Amino acid sequence: MDGATVPGGCDHCNAVQKITANMHGVGIHGVGVHHDDDCSFYNSLPAGSK
Repeated sequence: MDGATVPGGCDHCNAVQKITANMHGVGIHGVGVHHDDDCSFYNSLPAGSK
């Protein structure tokens, strides 16, 4: 699943979730939400929160 992209993650844009497996390829290490450049929610966050 490393590198897989799953649609969704934000009600305000067409975000995708990117999955990163851990070093040994077992389980999920992280899921990051990647927002559109013009996402109103993401753009409303303070700079230190992005």
